[in-house]
Amino acid sequence: MLRIHKKDISELYRLKILSEMHVLSDRIAYFEKKYNCVFKKFEKTVKEGNKEKYTEWDDYLEWKAYLKSYDYKKNEIKEIENNDFKLVG
Repeated sequence: MLRIHKKDISELYRLKILSEMHVLSDRIAYFEKKYNCVFKKFEKTVKEGNKEKYTEWDDYLEWKAYLKSYDYKKNEIKEIENNDFKLVG
């Protein structure tokens, strides 16, 4: 019978998450470069703009989603590092 240690599984999953975070980080950097600012400044500009620009609004929603996903993944890494998870199945 094959034996797989919980630590090995958690390390593989951690590496998967780090890979996903790298992709998200690249997308976030793309928007920071495109608009030459950080998200909070861009968010303020979009929300306070007099005339709605649909392209900027779409970018705002996409950028915000990337940031939320990145934060979620960062939290998953903390849970793995703190051994705060359960193997199921």
